[in-house]
Amino acid sequence: MEKFRTELQKIGLLGGYANPDDLAYQVRQAIEHDLRQLSLGAVKGPKAKAGAVIRSRFHYERNPNGFTNQGKQKWSTISRLVVANDGDATAEGLTVSVSKPDGADEGAGFRWGASAPDTPFDLLPGANREWPFLPVGLDSVVIHSEWVEAGKAHSEDQMITV
Repeated sequence: MEKFRTELQKIGLLGGYANPDDLAYQVRQAIEHDLRQLSLGAVKGPKAKAGAVIRSRFHYERNPNGFTNQGKQKWSTISRLVVANDGDATAEGLTVSVSKPDGADEGAGFRWGASAPDTPFDLLPGANREWPFLPVGLDSVVIHSEWVEAGKAHSEDQMITV
């Protein structure tokens, strides 16, 4: 069974989640992605929830970048951590930290690009922030977010597939 689970993780068909809200968010993201791929028309997102709703995702792009001297296609890749506020209130003093999930390989880890989310910032409703982010030997990471909203402290852990 463990071998089957590992194979599913390698091809991106098995992930993890931090809590039921995180699972619901990941399912909705997958369905909306599939609908966009089918080009069936506009995808209406969910109504904004009351308060700040912080969601994280890993964004990866592979783009053609010229040709080698032998005529083979060269590629460039972009990998980023994206943190969004899907709610209707500003997340004030938002801090974001990343950790390896329990059971991750000892040598696995991640690297930030030229910048990292090392200082608190405000995230407006509907806005997002991105940072260059490169996971090494990991299938998923845990994103820990802390913020203040209307004078009340909030925190959330979210596991994302990378």
